[in-house]
Amino acid sequence: MTQITSNDFYEIRIQSLLSDGDDRLLTILYLPFIGIEALALYLTLKRQEPLLPFGDVHSIAQLLSSTDMNLTQLHHGRSRLEAVGLLQTSRFKLQEVWSYRFEVYAPKSFADFFQDPLLSGMLTMAIGEKERQRIEDAHSIIASEANYEDVSASFGEVFHPDLNHHAFSQTTTSALLGRTTSSLRKPFDEVSFQDHLQKLDVNPALFQSQLPLLIDYATLYGLDELALSELLLAPKVSNLMAGTINFEELTRLAILEKRLPFVRQRKQKKIIDSPSDRAAEINQMETLSPFEFLQLKQNGATPSAPDLKLAEELHFSMRLPYPVINALFDYVLRTQENTLPKSLTLKIAASLGRENLQHAIDTFDYFVKVENKGKNYSKTKNTSSTPSSQKVSSSLNNIDQSEDLEEELKALK
Repeated sequence: MTQITSNDFYEIRIQSLLSDGDDRLLTILYLPFIGIEALALYLTLKRQEPLLPFGDVHSIAQLLSSTDMNLTQLHHGRSRLEAVGLLQTSRFKLQEVWSYRFEVYAPKSFADFFQDPLLSGMLTMAIGEKERQRIEDAHSIIASEANYEDVSASFGEVFHPDLNHHAFSQTTTSALLGRTTSSLRKPFDEVSFQDHLQKLDVNPALFQSQLPLLIDYATLYGLDELALSELLLAPKVSNLMAGTINFEELTRLAILEKRLPFVRQRKQKKIIDSPSDRAAEINQMETLSPFEFLQLKQNGATPSAPDLKLAEELHFSMRLPYPVINALFDYVLRTQENTLPKSLTLKIAASLGRENLQHAIDTFDYFVKVENKGKNYSKTKNTSSTPSSQKVSSSLNNIDQSEDLEEELKALK
């Protein structure tokens, strides 16, 4: 995300009709999850706009001073306003600095807010289901009682206009200011989603009418295009004959999907194009998640909880990409009699992390370099009395029984 500096400038454009009633909407609906910094920035921009001459630019340092914010707080508040559609930011180069345009949009009404699964879901996560329902009930329209009859006068009964008059045939084409809201930007590729459906022999047109809502769910639960297409075909989720979707079941499976971070990792690309068995294995390491890779290594058996916990630590704590984790698992399994000793694996992983490796093939190159260095190191240590026919064992093969690893790894630096 673009970082603003105190040397930059800004101007404000109000893009929809705003009222003091919006402050109530912001406080009740948006504040619980966008935070006080975002709310303060929004109100400041809203109040400042009438005071600033149209088209004039003002310094970001001045904005920081008027809000008692630092650049970090400004960045935090601005990003959240942009994420929920209350603010759009654009910029252009102004000599050595940037000039930013902050376009302010009205918050959604109570009705529109609760019809948006992303915003409504965020509010529910912030305040809980019970409180969210209380707010929704408090602002629901009270249904008319059955024994009351509507006796309101109609427009024609009161005004009797001549509809042939040319005034009634005029239409305006100007872009008038209205109570518009900015759309939320959602990182979802519709074309890719439709391609995945076609590969699963499903006509994408079946879900076209519900695509906006599906994208909302994908964005809310962090599903990629393939994950959503697969979940749609899960039992009890959709009726392909009727084109209907059970969103409750889809939500349940989407939550389960997030709780199992190693079940899917689909977006890695193959980097080797070769018919060899080793190339095929490396391609598997690039395209499979650690869960799927360990499952493959175990002939379809579910990986043990300690192994998955180790994979989770490698990815989330040590920040290793999935292909590197898979290559590490493959190496340790081959050299440690199909076991994954935690201390050994973490020791090697630390070195891989320092190398900032991203792909399986690079990881294997690294292992080869370490082994070659290890062989040279062992030859240097051995005396001339060592039989020349004796094989030098892999330097990483018995790491837990030797202190040579650290020296060998350092030799590569």
